[in-house]
Amino acid sequence: MRDATGRAVHDFWKPYYTIPGVQHALCVAHILRELENRVEWDDERWAAD
Repeated sequence: MRDATGRAVHDFWKPYYTIPGVQHALCVAHILRELENRVEWDDERWAAD
């Protein structure tokens, strides 16, 4: 991707971090999904807080 500007909101997929010229922000829906998976699959109770 060339000539990108602004902010890229995305999940944790590493190739997104190679987009030059933008600020990166993580999608809140993806963060919440990751935390829910930590509780459900890994029994990480801290993630529920």
